Amino acid sequence: MNNGQKFHTRGFTAFITLLSFLVMAISGLILFIVPKGSVASWTDWKILWITKTGWEGIHDIFMIVFLFSIGTHIFFNWKPLVNYIKGRNSTALRLRKELYTALAIIIIIISGSVMQIQPFWSVMKLNDLIKEYWRNTSTQPPVSDAEKLTLSELSDLMQIPVPVYHKILKVKKLALPEGNPTFEEIAEANNRSPEDLYKIVSAAIDSMDLIIDNDKEKGVER
Repeated sequence: MNNGQKFHTRGFTAFITLLSFLVMAISGLILFIVPKGSVASWTDWKILWITKTGWEGIHDIFMIVFLFSIGTHIFFNWKPLVNYIKGRNSTALRLRKELYTALAIIIIIISGSVMQIQPFWSVMKLNDLIKEYWRNTSTQPPVSDAEKLTLSELSDLMQIPVPVYHKILKVKKLALPEGNPTFEEIAEANNRSPEDLYKIVSAAIDSMDLIIDNDKEKGVER
């Protein structure tokens, strides 16, 4: 005789719906405050050890889970839902005004967001201000998407020979992956963000330029 508790599919679906909604809400809030893609990649931005790309993946996947669970929930409760909508239930008759009010509010929010009117536009401006804050508090890359460039490509743009980069990495005791790695791959190999690596390299290059300039001045005096 099986004394185990029966698995309730409807209850399971309800819990999946609720939990996936919570994950979507949390990930959506985090994605609201994240830096723009280029800044997030450059600074290796993370929350709870998860990158922006990771949070985007979580949000998208749980959106699909949520929609699937909602569809399953509707399937299991189709007849009660239809009866409710048709007004066969006395409670439904009392809540029609609430339904129409809720629909009106949703339409107003959608229209206000599309038309960029207040107070909805203020929310979008807040999002822009947050992203601008992240951009202003980070060291700007030499070019857009610099972390995706290889050393040879970065060398051509910055007019600094590749051996100079190699020497700096060696002096700073930083690992250099084999082949022609991107700036991002070099940063990952050293457990640093591309921004941090760029600061190290830039400071070293500035020091080299200062030494060269001092040597030139001494040569002139002689």
